[in-house]
Amino acid sequence: MGKGFYDYQNTLDEQCQAFIAKALDESKRKKTLIAKAFIGVVMCACVSITILRPILKFLLGEHRLGTPDDGILRLLPVTIWTPFNKQSWYIMLICFIGEEIISYVTPGIVFGCTLFVVCMCEDVGTQLIILGYTLKTVVRRAKCVNMSMEEALKLCFSHSIRHHQTLLM
Repeated sequence: MGKGFYDYQNTLDEQCQAFIAKALDESKRKKTLIAKAFIGVVMCACVSITILRPILKFLLGEHRLGTPDDGILRLLPVTIWTPFNKQSWYIMLICFIGEEIISYVTPGIVFGCTLFVVCMCEDVGTQLIILGYTLKTVVRRAKCVNMSMEEALKLCFSHSIRHHQTLLM
């Protein structure tokens, strides 16, 4: 979607063309802003979960809870139980790396899919705004076409209907 999604074939006046260009530019600006803000928020959440949370757990003394042989790794971003000795540094390192990978890959997948949906919804909304505007100005558009008024109205309406059908496909 975006520029060139539907061609009205010389049935648009200059005001309609200016409105469409403005609507498409505004949509592009919104999508860029939403993408940057959303990615920033998700990355801040990832950093707070994977870095700040273990530091806070350590400062609050959560690592001293329980018994040394209970197998619960409390300093990881998400506390987990392992059947291994929790005093082994390599077990702690392997679990920490695994949780770090999961903590960044999962949100990456989620925000990638979510951004796709948000951008598609923005594009569809913009096309519906354009369609609504072209329907509101159909009489003015018909006056700009070099045909009889009845023929020009039929042509302009048929283009608006085809634009709507293209959106529904």
